[in-house]
Amino acid sequence: KSSEPFRELPTKAFRILLNLAFRYAPDIAFAICLQAFAGLRAGEVCNVRQEGAPMGSGLIFTRVESRIIKIEIDLTRGKMKKECIQCVYPPFLEAFVTAYEQHKRYLSTSNYEKEYCPMFINNCGMAMTYDDYARRFKSLVDNHFRAVLLECDDPECRIYGQLLYEN
Repeated sequence: KSSEPFRELPTKAFRILLNLAFRYAPDIAFAICLQAFAGLRAGEVCNVRQEGAPMGSGLIFTRVESRIIKIEIDLTRGKMKKECIQCVYPPFLEAFVTAYEQHKRYLSTSNYEKEYCPMFINNCGMAMTYDDYARRFKSLVDNHFRAVLLECDDPECRIYGQLLYEN
């Protein structure tokens, strides 16, 4: 078995993964979107704050009239290797906003640390750690994603599912 991560997830498989995440792992579904649509690393994702957080908003929306033309993720306050402002790739703005709205609904039913307002929370309402996120992601893949891929009609998805079992 290889310990190297897969980097080339077919788009068809990614869509399946995202749908499964919103169904079975709503606490990390938007985190997956931050990685895919803005290129964030998992550790950076865990440092994103909610809009209007006392320490500064984690997301900055630029609107022209009622249309969102730019979304930035503020990673300048946290414990990251490289503090920066990261933009969501423009072709993904609409999908990002849809995922974000779903995540806000999830957060509205959760208790979390109000002083920090983490975007992603653990069972105690504190900011989700990298290890928490990795465990949740691995569980999603192990318990749902691989099996769905293997049952898929699309041969590319079935092959990817087999690779996930072998590696």
